[in-house]
Amino acid sequence: MKKIVVYLVLAIMFFTLNSCSNSDDSPKYAHGIITMKVDGVYKSFSKILFDLSKSPDGSTTSVAFFTEDDGDDYGDHVSFTITKGVFTDLVPFGYYIEQEDYARASGFEMHLTSNGNDKKVIGTFSGDVSNGTETFTITEGTFNIQY
Repeated sequence: MKKIVVYLVLAIMFFTLNSCSNSDDSPKYAHGIITMKVDGVYKSFSKILFDLSKSPDGSTTSVAFFTEDDGDDYGDHVSFTITKGVFTDLVPFGYYIEQEDYARASGFEMHLTSNGNDKKVIGTFSGDVSNGTETFTITEGTFNIQY
């Protein structure tokens, strides 16, 4: 009878402790800066959030970065996603202004000089972004992010 009670107590403790997960849904902030000129106007972003995700087979890790401004929901934002350890210029890139989405257009270039193996992403970008009717030219784009 004592063994049953001991096993029952252990089972209850196991399920109780496992059900109290340490889930943290708060945003994850990276350290660093993204700068660029949009049609000649300098923009700088230092509030950078990131999200890590693994491929279904676990072979690759993607890191999505997106900027947040200081309370103005209609301000400028930048987002891009890299595959950790992969150096490619075909990085998905988005520029958002006043809730309008501008995607990279032909001729847009992004060059990675450090890509995630040390949890650091460094690179440059430039070119046109468009929403289909309006186009902006981005020049002197740089990012240096530690996550």
